Amino acid sequence: MMRFHCRLFLVLATSMGFLASGTPFLRAQDEEPAPEEKEAPEAELPEAETEVPETEVPEAETPGAATAETPTSGQFWVVDFELKALRMIAPKEGVGAGSVYWYMLYTLSNSAKEDRQVFVNITATSDGGKRYADLYLPAVERAIERKENTPLWGKEDEFKVLAKRKPKDPKYHYLTLKAGEKRSCVAVFNRLEPTANKVTVRVAGLSNEVREVVKDDGSRLLEERVRELRFERPGDEHAMSLDSFKLVGKDWVKRQIPAAPAAEGAVAPSGSK
Repeated sequence: MMRFHCRLFLVLATSMGFLASGTPFLRAQDEEPAPEEKEAPEAELPEAETEVPETEVPEAETPGAATAETPTSGQFWVVDFELKALRMIAPKEGVGAGSVYWYMLYTLSNSAKEDRQVFVNITATSDGGKRYADLYLPAVERAIERKENTPLWGKEDEFKVLAKRKPKDPKYHYLTLKAGEKRSCVAVFNRLEPTANKVTVRVAGLSNEVREVVKDDGSRLLEERVRELRFERPGDEHAMSLDSFKLVGKDWVKRQIPAAPAAEGAVAPSGSK
């Protein structure tokens, strides 16, 4: 029997929120930024994640969109998320030239009157069991911007901000989305395997609703809200195009991940041991 302890957090990749003191619990899978651009390795995501479908949260009317009105509790907030497209690109120059990548265009908006500290983490899985993560590939991001004819916020922009901070800073991964700000973004993934007919994309860090779960053995988990988008496509692998993938479902789910030790000076949630 799990004991649940809840406390308000301020949030944001892939993935958490801040404690009332302003210091966040760190997620066990947080990674350091890439020091230089390299050919992207296959994504390796944590095995310990558990997802629990959630049914009490009302759906946004716009397909693929999550809005600030979605949470039912007044003490939690959500950064607005809107899916724009899934597409492919094969860069002709730079790191990644000759390879095929798929990417997701989306927007983040803060419709609140206060700035939000966010840590958005995007991952994906296919029906073939292959897993993907948003990659740091500046040359590919620039090729996408040229193709889309618009500037896009991606991992390159994120790392430029993080490079000015100390990695041990509890707020290291968190970025500011100003009140009223709307940001066009891109997530880049390695090539989708040709046999994939279904893809599930998960966007963590859109809500500050994070709960601490303490198991009977004393181990701690962090449970967060994650936006889940499900895509399917008709046809065979010889004519695969990401443009043929259609959004067929979206939900808020609860994901549980191991809680890393609290940063020095952090205040434990009320009732925690």
